[in-house]
Amino acid sequence: MRTKHYTDQEFRDLPRYENGDVDYDVLSESFMWMTPKQKDKLSDDDFSRVIDMEEEVNYLLYELKEEMGYV
Repeated sequence: MRTKHYTDQEFRDLPRYENGDVDYDVLSESFMWMTPKQKDKLSDDDFSRVIDMEEEVNYLLYELKEEMGYV
């Protein structure tokens, strides 16, 4: 299981579409391993997708905390 951010080489090697956007299936599984600098290099479309995914994860984490009585 991965526990560290992508290296710059790993980030560059992510599968991409012809327009340079990261393959959506890869992006949905890998956005959490990107450094802030790497996220800044994403296209506007990819960056907005990452923001949406981060919000969804935060919402799910909040729900889990709520269920466990931490909120």
